[in-house]
Amino acid sequence: MVGRSTPDVSETLLPDSKTGDSATVRVPGLTILCHPDMARVGERALLLDLHEGGTLALNRHAPLFAPVDGDPSRALESPYVSARHSIELVDRGLAGIEIRPYARALVALGRSPLQEPRLLSLAEVRGGVILTLARRIALLLHHVELSGVALSPAPTPRPRPPRLDMIGASDALDRVRSKIANVAELGVHVLIRGESGAGKELVARGLWRASARSEGPFEPYNMSSVPEGNLGLSMLFGHVKGAFTGANARFRGLLERNDGGTVFLDEIAACELQVQDRLLRVLEDGVVTPLGAERGHPVDVRILSATDADLGALTASGGFRPPLYHRLAQYIIHVPPLNARRDDVARLVVHFLRRRLAEDGSLHLLEPPGRQNKPWFPAELMALLVAHDWTGGNVRALSNVIDRIWIEHRHRERIDLAEAEALIAGGRVHEPPPRRVAAAVVDEAATVAPAAAGPPSRAEFVEVYRANQFSPARTARALGRPKATIHSWLERFGLRLAKQIDEDELRAVYQELDGDLAATARRLMVSLRSLQMRLRALGIAVDADPGAPGAG
Repeated sequence: MVGRSTPDVSETLLPDSKTGDSATVRVPGLTILCHPDMARVGERALLLDLHEGGTLALNRHAPLFAPVDGDPSRALESPYVSARHSIELVDRGLAGIEIRPYARALVALGRSPLQEPRLLSLAEVRGGVILTLARRIALLLHHVELSGVALSPAPTPRPRPPRLDMIGASDALDRVRSKIANVAELGVHVLIRGESGAGKELVARGLWRASARSEGPFEPYNMSSVPEGNLGLSMLFGHVKGAFTGANARFRGLLERNDGGTVFLDEIAACELQVQDRLLRVLEDGVVTPLGAERGHPVDVRILSATDADLGALTASGGFRPPLYHRLAQYIIHVPPLNARRDDVARLVVHFLRRRLAEDGSLHLLEPPGRQNKPWFPAELMALLVAHDWTGGNVRALSNVIDRIWIEHRHRERIDLAEAEALIAGGRVHEPPPRRVAAAVVDEAATVAPAAAGPPSRAEFVEVYRANQFSPARTARALGRPKATIHSWLERFGLRLAKQIDEDELRAVYQELDGDLAATARRLMVSLRSLQMRLRALGIAVDADPGAPGAG
């Protein structure tokens, strides 16, 4: 079992056939997660007989599965699954669905062999229950949304929106596609909410492709990487020659060069207040004023923004301008986490595998094996991947896990389940909810507090990082974390070490601040010692004391 939720009876039961209720309903369904013929992954069977005490037999010949987009319909057809008896499913009304294995049938519920009847609650079915048959086939028992018509004629799946280059056919993802289709042509600014790695940029690209601006430019930009001061403002709004030290020519910023197109501002919650003010003026007036210019000029650009932060709470605390929030969030699309679209995990796994195996000419590994051979990709592994907690990583983390499995097994006859499980555990992405981290400077004589349960937010981390003079070593000691963890957070939050900063950018900031080493370190958010070493390596004379705070 992979889900836990409180059942909503109105969403889990079919409408009464006498009333002809037209509301959207959910019915039990089975989706193929793994099959010797991997081309069948994602096919679905609607279990309409499981209504009002109905019973359904699951075997080699029944029920019939079909691609989500339509025909053909066919049974499992595996010679390893009994042609007569394997599993019997019985509707128990509000109590849930009872599952009964037949004698000698190789059936597992999750990773546990199923040897006697088990009653699955509606909440369990709604979250998704994994069944494996004969160690060759994995299925997901879950609820499927149907158009709300009476049982006679039978309910039919709702019309599906355009795919928009998004992999998946879950109800949750289809709702996102429908929202994209609903708002794409309107031209309003859209805020995209969702966990890290859930696919917010894919949603933004889908909005762009489905809009009237699809022939115009599209440019993504991560706001957490915007440097402080004039350089950061210039990157977004441009500058004229002589606007600041190092501004040697006219520069068209992000918004100006995408005039007539679409800009995607990722990590919008990391936007500094100074940038927020200028961005608000652009949204209100439709005019961009480059740094140093006496007057601005109109631009026509649609802004799509994204964040995994609670902008409402950030607005209430003063960290985000309320007018800007309301301008950016004319329409909000919530991207579901991977845990809320379990049937898509298998579809994504096959997509990632096909992409990688095509690179080295090994696509044949996904073809059906001979009767006496085991498939290259074991059904138990797919069950593990579907049941895994992808919180904090989502699709990006799943892709990384598949890459590791592919690298280790692309030249083998079969994936080793134990090794693959270790690779999944090694790339574990579940992280508990972040805890507030106090901004404390490390005291070498003090006892270091235990590490927080999970990673801090970007704002929390920057607070501690700044208090420790942007030193990874001091920050690691302050937080009780390994230095490697601090470096991973630096990358995650778009922060850089002095050696990673572009030479032209570094020179421009240093000149703008009249050679003030400490001010340059604060602006670039790097330690004083590392900045000094970087400048000397570039042949720039500096006079600061190498033993100044921030070393390490």
